[in-house]
Amino acid sequence: GEAVRGMLSVTIESASGLPKMDTWTHKADPFCVVKAGAESHTTPVQHNTLSPKWHDTFTLKCSSGGGSRLTINMYDWNKIGDPEFMGTVSVPVKTRPLSELKLTGELDGGTPTSGVVRVSCVFT
Repeated sequence: GEAVRGMLSVTIESASGLPKMDTWTHKADPFCVVKAGAESHTTPVQHNTLSPKWHDTFTLKCSSGGGSRLTINMYDWNKIGDPEFMGTVSVPVKTRPLSELKLTGELDGGTPTSGVVRVSCVFT
């Protein structure tokens, strides 16, 4: 399919079943970096939870078709030091009802990640 330029309205609803990132609290401070085309958006950090609820809606200028993808990278915010990778998901840019997308990737140390992120999108 040919690429069609437009706007993707994305809602990052929530996530669950996330890996325990913090050795002390056995929780995490998750946030997402969402990319499509040349644009990206960072959600707020949800502190001390493995079931974050963002309800964060935003718009990215991008294309649909022609191999365009929406990528969501999740990280664990740290007060000191860099955020730690918690997982990623990449799907074609298109309108999709609220969907549970499975996180993939490996945590620091090689353990596979876990959990899902709930996302809906409208492409116009």
